[in-house]
Amino acid sequence: MIVDEILSLGGVLYVKTTLPQTIMMGTTESYLLGRTCNPLNRYLSCGGSSGGEGSLIALKGSICGIGSDIGGSIRLPTAANGICGLKPSHGRLSYAHIRNTFEGQESVPSVIGPMTRSVENIRLFFKSILDTQAWLVDPKVHNIPWREDLFQQGQASSLAFGVLKFDGIVHLSPPVQRAIDTAIKALEKAGHQAIPWDAMDHSEVKIQLFSFSSKEFLLFLRDSIY
Repeated sequence: MIVDEILSLGGVLYVKTTLPQTIMMGTTESYLLGRTCNPLNRYLSCGGSSGGEGSLIALKGSICGIGSDIGGSIRLPTAANGICGLKPSHGRLSYAHIRNTFEGQESVPSVIGPMTRSVENIRLFFKSILDTQAWLVDPKVHNIPWREDLFQQGQASSLAFGVLKFDGIVHLSPPVQRAIDTAIKALEKAGHQAIPWDAMDHSEVKIQLFSFSSKEFLLFLRDSIY
């Protein structure tokens, strides 16, 4: 569906990029295609699961690409490769005819979104795709057109960001802590607000999860997915 929309807008599709085996990984490696490196530093990961797309765009081999995201598969590669990406809300873009790791699982839905080198490109992509009115063909797409007035209002408003520095379980490495502090300073300098996120309940969830027996854990996964 998204391919048809891009073609109808005059887009040119010319390559499929690499994914990790089974897709749901934070790096991009597979027995079939090997390891996809970070183009900025070959000793680092390009992220995943849409790591091939992030790597290609960072190399300026593409203007814009499409990634899929459940738990970070757009956001991780864009962060690792120094580009821009967006995981939209479920139902905003059509997911019709797109292959999924968990066919039929809709409790934690995967979505598709743009990956590119600027926020302006994301705006152009989103507006153009929504102008094709995919909801007339795919009933799972919300009938919400692009609203330029709300976009401009958001551009002029101060935003609030939740910041998680420590989840009570795993400490971050010094370079990651420094990157978070740098991001907070940049947000505050731009007039936005960074609010500490209290993750005190995470450790309790971990204790409850790993107190299950093997059978109870499998039943928990089954009930969570289906």
